[in-house]
Amino acid sequence: MLIRLLVLLLCLMPILAYSQNSSEQAIKINSKLVVLDAQVFDTKTNKPINGLKKEDFQLYDEET
Repeated sequence: MLIRLLVLLLCLMPILAYSQNSSEQAIKINSKLVVLDAQVFDTKTNKPINGLKKEDFQLYDEET
């Protein structure tokens, strides 16, 4: 019974994936301002590091 259920699920997966992607459309926009919240934690103590400024970060933009 379990094998039949798994086979049925595997057969339905492509149908479910296609129906989800077909209704979505990509939206592309250009922006000169991006607001980004960041939280930094100490890897040893797992406590947040406070007092960081924007100069302490580097943001990279990679076109995909």
